[in-house]
Amino acid sequence: MRVLNFVDRLIENIGKVVSFTLIAIMLILVYAVIMRYVFNDSPEWTHETSLFLYGGLGMMLGAYTLFRRSHVRMDLIYNMLSPRKKAIIDSITAPLFFLLIILLIWQGWETFRWSWLVEQRTDSMWHPLIWPAKLAIPIGAGLLLLMGTVDFIRNVYFSLKGKRLDEH
Repeated sequence: MRVLNFVDRLIENIGKVVSFTLIAIMLILVYAVIMRYVFNDSPEWTHETSLFLYGGLGMMLGAYTLFRRSHVRMDLIYNMLSPRKKAIIDSITAPLFFLLIILLIWQGWETFRWSWLVEQRTDSMWHPLIWPAKLAIPIGAGLLLLMGTVDFIRNVYFSLKGKRLDEH
């Protein structure tokens, strides 16, 4: 199905682009170390910026991890099952996944919204706004919901028909 493959490509491309955030984090931390140990100056913004970027990275890559089938599972039992039985198990457990992700989107949005409305800031001397980092929670969870929906459709189809829909 074209829609499912479009979502695959979208999630894969977002994951690849967002993964470059690791380079930014690394450069910020290297800069902080050099400034601290060579110039005896510790820039206030480097620690919080790297934490914000790392938190956002973790949220935004959840869907990419699902796309790559890299989330942790109970492999001891799961790997002994046939592909069709795995699809059945994944289909049965999907409602719990959807419930948790919808709660994460809802609560993540409320947390972001409150932070944005009150212009929440950190207590550091740098004093940056927090809402941009909190926005990654509902966005990342929304992408995870999108990818989870695609997986659910594929798993149900495979469970019922015994053959796979076109995959990436």
